[in-house]
Amino acid sequence: MLSASQVKSLKHKGTSKYNKYSDEKNLYLYIDKNNNKSWWYRYSNKGVEKILSIGSYPAISQQQARDKAREYNNLKRSGIDLAEYVEKQRAAEEIKNANTFEVVGREWIAKEESRWTTSHRNKVVSSLEKDIFPYLGNKPITDIKGIDILPILRKIEERGAVETAHRVLGRCSNIFKFACQTGRAENDPASMLVGSLKPIVSEHRAAVTEASELANLLKIIFGYQGSPVVAAALKIGAYTFVRPGELRTMKWADINFGEKPEWRFVVSKTRRTGVAQHIVPLSPQVVKILEDLRPLTGDSEYVFPNGRSKLRPMSDNAVLSAFRTLGIDKDTMCGHGWRAVARTMLEEQLGYDYTLIDHQLAHVVRDPLSRAYNRTTHLKERTEMMDRWADYLDELRQR
Repeated sequence: MLSASQVKSLKHKGTSKYNKYSDEKNLYLYIDKNNNKSWWYRYSNKGVEKILSIGSYPAISQQQARDKAREYNNLKRSGIDLAEYVEKQRAAEEIKNANTFEVVGREWIAKEESRWTTSHRNKVVSSLEKDIFPYLGNKPITDIKGIDILPILRKIEERGAVETAHRVLGRCSNIFKFACQTGRAENDPASMLVGSLKPIVSEHRAAVTEASELANLLKIIFGYQGSPVVAAALKIGAYTFVRPGELRTMKWADINFGEKPEWRFVVSKTRRTGVAQHIVPLSPQVVKILEDLRPLTGDSEYVFPNGRSKLRPMSDNAVLSAFRTLGIDKDTMCGHGWRAVARTMLEEQLGYDYTLIDHQLAHVVRDPLSRAYNRTTHLKERTEMMDRWADYLDELRQR
């Protein structure tokens, strides 16, 4: 057996290509003419001498080499073909190294992106490319543990992006689950980190929730003298309290002007839950606005087309810019503000049940058995509520 000091100090001697030194059973240290050292396992199989590489020294220490040689000796005694075993191990290692976190992550994105909006896809990809792939992207997905992920999330928290940290954790968890589903991982280490991040502190969006303030706000908004398209969007936003992105991408094809006017569209915030559609009953006030607007924008796919091209919807900032033009600052009202207004006033002033309101807000409302309600639930009651809401707004602004 070789001592540790011998392994370290031995040099190549003579003219042979390699010097060979025996260590434990079947384990040898080879030294080439350049004094590069490597470990090899030599054995006989049916009278034929064979050799397996264990690795170079000092990358593979003497103890590691001995452990591997003992493993091979035990396998050989068990009748296992070592050459076949090593080949399978090598192939498994290649597969593991090929299935890195980034490779699996991009496959997950490709599988899911057809169900996402373009903006959501861009956010997902950007967050992974910025915060995760540079640190975990090249690691085999099976080698990643929760302790590898948590420090990365802490860095995101430290820059004040707590909500982003939670979203990134969720995306990592989805990638691990996809790896499990496709046979490339056995568990989801990210799921074990739930509860380890700082809690998200919700910030209420700017909105007025006092009747007198709302009355003044409505008078200002309904007095807007700018673009008739933007003016219509301002009014319909108040009457329907949908999300700004849903309002600006409203399509004529999604509107039913029949006996029971309604607007049906895919709910942007709930695509991942599998919910296909949301229904907004249209009050007579909204129908009138749309009918007046149709001669102006009816030749576009969008109810509110972009000022530069009818092939695109209104920009993100069109409504906000109108608010600012009217002197309505960001602390008074924002695009999402109507949702908070409706949520509060419908319950406190008009007496509607919060569950019915949440249905109309397209929140994921669940029954006592934790099943998500269908989007058509309480449609009759919601239709009555939306008509009453429109009338209430008109009553306020006419005071």
